[in-house]
Amino acid sequence: MPDHSRLRVFVSHSSQEDQAVLDAIAAAIRAMPGVTLLMDTEELKPGDAWRARINLWLGACDAAVLVLSEQALTKPWVLYEAAILSYRNRGGDFLIIPVLLNDPEGKLLKDRQLDAPHISEVQAIRKTDPAAIAAGIVAKLTGYQATQKRPIDAAVSRILTILDKLPSHLLENASCKLRLALPWEPGEKPLVPFAERLLGAPIAEAIDAVVELEDFFRKLDVQSVNVLVDLIAASWVDPKAVAELPEIARAASRRAVALNAALAETARMYQVAALPERVRFVSLVDVFAEPYDALADEIVKKVETELRRELKIPANVDVQTQLARADRYVFVAAVPTLGFTDAVIEHLQAKLPSVTFFFLTADHGLPAGALERNLVKIIIPQLHEKEEAMFNENHQNLLANIWAMNLS
Repeated sequence: MPDHSRLRVFVSHSSQEDQAVLDAIAAAIRAMPGVTLLMDTEELKPGDAWRARINLWLGACDAAVLVLSEQALTKPWVLYEAAILSYRNRGGDFLIIPVLLNDPEGKLLKDRQLDAPHISEVQAIRKTDPAAIAAGIVAKLTGYQATQKRPIDAAVSRILTILDKLPSHLLENASCKLRLALPWEPGEKPLVPFAERLLGAPIAEAIDAVVELEDFFRKLDVQSVNVLVDLIAASWVDPKAVAELPEIARAASRRAVALNAALAETARMYQVAALPERVRFVSLVDVFAEPYDALADEIVKKVETELRRELKIPANVDVQTQLARADRYVFVAAVPTLGFTDAVIEHLQAKLPSVTFFFLTADHGLPAGALERNLVKIIIPQLHEKEEAMFNENHQNLLANIWAMNLS
């Protein structure tokens, strides 16, 4: 159960909506005691800065207002936000308040591209007057208490553990480098909002912040510093994937996901964001590097060989027995090719039931029947063009600044 001192309310909207409506909503939420408004008024474009910020808010909010209009449904980021908010409400324990502009019959919620099955029409506000819309939102938020564990909670908890002994003067210096993200509320323990801000900052600001922590890093083990870097670098991963991957990793069968990516490091960032602890990650990008005509058993042998080497499993111990005993999840990144078939996927899942395969499909795609037969789960929203390279470059820049500290 999350323990939040304030209710954080995210407002999803198109910046081209009636400004009087947006202003009324913002003013009303800001005026509510114990409530923090998370709302962006800028036109969003694909890229590091907006993705990190919006994903932070989507993963940190306790409730959301979704302002919908015909105009909003033409904006990819509104659809992106609606999909993630809808996913968070699968269990009905997350409050979403749809505001339907010029849509008294609720047709907007039925739009196919919205893909929002868990956004309830019961909660929808269909009024047109800005003051009436704002009043309706306040009425629905009044008395609401958050009970859902937030997607960012696991990563924040991990950062808090690493930075537990951080001196206050270093925390203050590093905090000054982070201009963005969640408001710093009076009475909060300063390390908590710092951890959240760090996850939502553009990479340049995150680098400036971690540079301020150099003296503290020298007292930490290198592994802890690397974990912190990974968590910051993975902050662009969307909260829907963060919620889905643990469920897939814990599933009894069909442990396979796919993303339109080409780099094993991209798959690892998804794993880091979703499962920051108790995880083994093995990169096997060469397993399917060439069209494979041999029996699927040959692929299994190669995967088991790599797992044995990476996980240091003795020759006299069965790989599957060891994986079943270990209290860890194992992810294997792999690139499928034209020789990769539905039968191979099924065979891998049967022979390696403790392994979650992460297929990188940017260049090769998946077998035609894999999705229809639910052999693989597509991770969406998909990456935009050139984003993968940009995120990888940001990670390398962050690492370069850490390596420059010459930590022992």
